[in-house]
Amino acid sequence: MNHFKKLGIALAVIGCGGPAAVLAQGVTYNPSWYLLPSVNVIDPESHFGVDKRGEGVGLRMGKPLAPNWDIQFGPTYSRTRDNGVRYQQNTLGADMLYMFSRERFRPFLLGGAGAEYDKGQRAEFSWHKTSPYISGGAGFNIRSPTASSCRPTGAASTDSCATASSGATAPAMTT
Repeated sequence: MNHFKKLGIALAVIGCGGPAAVLAQGVTYNPSWYLLPSVNVIDPESHFGVDKRGEGVGLRMGKPLAPNWDIQFGPTYSRTRDNGVRYQQNTLGADMLYMFSRERFRPFLLGGAGAEYDKGQRAEFSWHKTSPYISGGAGFNIRSPTASSCRPTGAASTDSCATASSGATAPAMTT
């Protein structure tokens, strides 16, 4: 059975640059909440009726819990269209990140879980289903060398941070 490949081969998440995330100064950590907008790529399997990658957006809210641990949660929205079929995927989940460093270059591992809503539509019919999922991956944050810290969205700052991560999601259970 190929249930764990139901959601697609991979979900790549690239965090938007600019003053989008609160990240720690030096080797200490800043326990403030942060927002992390993202641009997503989805590559659904052919049994969803589409063989074309699609795009999406997301918004994660996060908080450092300890010097090496962050938690993030939030939604994503992705879609693609191919051969008269429209496929849409919405997720709502939470991730725990293990931060190896709070220096300028910050590699991390993540694991999480959530719920996803899949919807497909053709001219003749439509379908939808909600399923749980699990996720895992690795990534990194990079703080600008001139930035003393990165500030949350809306804060008066010219600091910039960039985040990149990649991972895969798979349904925890299917029926």
